Amino acid sequence: MAHFPVTNELYNAYVKSKGIKHPVDGWEKKKDHPVTYVGWTDAMGYCQWLNSLLKNELPPGLFFRLPTEAEWEKAARGTEGREYPWGDMFDKNKCNSSEGGKGGTTPVGFYSPHGDSPYGCADMAGNVWEWTHSLKKKYPYKPDDGREDEKAPGYRVLRGGSFNNNERNARCAYRNDNDIKNFNNNIGFRVVASHAFPSIQVSGACPCCRRPEMLYVYGRKPRRNRRDSAVKSWLTAEKKDQANIKEPHALYGMTIPA
Repeated sequence: MAHFPVTNELYNAYVKSKGIKHPVDGWEKKKDHPVTYVGWTDAMGYCQWLNSLLKNELPPGLFFRLPTEAEWEKAARGTEGREYPWGDMFDKNKCNSSEGGKGGTTPVGFYSPHGDSPYGCADMAGNVWEWTHSLKKKYPYKPDDGREDEKAPGYRVLRGGSFNNNERNARCAYRNDNDIKNFNNNIGFRVVASHAFPSIQVSGACPCCRRPEMLYVYGRKPRRNRRDSAVKSWLTAEKKDQANIKEPHALYGMTIPA
């Protein structure tokens, strides 16, 4: 799982390559803020472009895509089933929600490391809602019930809350959804490097929330969990001729199973 949502600056490399307009007016003043005004189809297009750009740099069998709803929740709350990424008590000083009164997006990682998840993922509570790959269907999560069919009609799941939503929406378990073509100033996304559908496997039920836990691990290994496979750090850099990005690894820094 990427440590941060896709930023305005990173998204600019995509729009430049496609010859389209950046969705955020004045984004140059907010380069390190999460990109917004992107629909599900826009996020999927970005992933396709990113795979084409970095296809020779990914480990065999992996590619970039939107995380499934179950993957996102595992990365946000860990195996302990935390209410919020940092623990079970809400703290307005650890996320960009309405309680903090920011009134807009903040730079990615602004609340790190205190607001990070057990795996080191930032901004998983507040700032912007994040698109997932999954259709909105009832839990428990079943990866083979059609919810990951990219061609299936229906609303897709959004997770994480945003700057203009309260602590209830910032909970790791809160589920929102929207039409794939809709966009807003509080909707963004992040990417995950994983295996292609439908080869995603489920390794069993998470003991804390009784929901399926994905086989692969995202972000840093949690301190109190030793059941998961060992992971290795992997950093990749975007081609510099695609955009003037000083630290592309800020997005693509992630851990992948050994």
